[in-house]
Amino acid sequence: MNAHDRTTDLISKLLHDHVPLSRTIHELRAALGDATATAPSREAHARIAAGVRAIRDDLIEHFAKEEEGLFPFLVSALPGMEREITALAAAHDGICGAAVRLAALADRDYAAFAKAFTQVRALFGRFEVAYAEHSKAEQAVLTRVAEGLSDEQRRLVAELARDL
Repeated sequence: MNAHDRTTDLISKLLHDHVPLSRTIHELRAALGDATATAPSREAHARIAAGVRAIRDDLIEHFAKEEEGLFPFLVSALPGMEREITALAAAHDGICGAAVRLAALADRDYAAFAKAFTQVRALFGRFEVAYAEHSKAEQAVLTRVAEGLSDEQRRLVAELARDL
């Protein structure tokens, strides 16, 4: 396997965990879009609440694993990348904050949720933009990181990625 293939393989492993999360975000977008402009049905509220809780829980777990395991290893292996890796971690706070706020809104009773539905849609839109921008930035940083790692470091990162 050449260096390009090794880099591509490592990045694929690191980003693999985003696939289920991206699917859940897509499903939530559809549920929000299916609801009428003024208020969702009770069934849509239940689907939206479940989707938001799943996103919140998955993001918190995923970001914790990155920040507690992967990022410290990468910074120690490639200290010149510390600023970019720290910026990825900082973006986690805003994304998680939006997800937690969405969950708090979605966990309201139906009447309160319906009343705040315009806010829910707006907040989800901001969340989705922040998540997409973060994903692009993460892919770019991880591509640079993978190019700078030795074969042994790639193996160690692949092991850390399995836990993400």
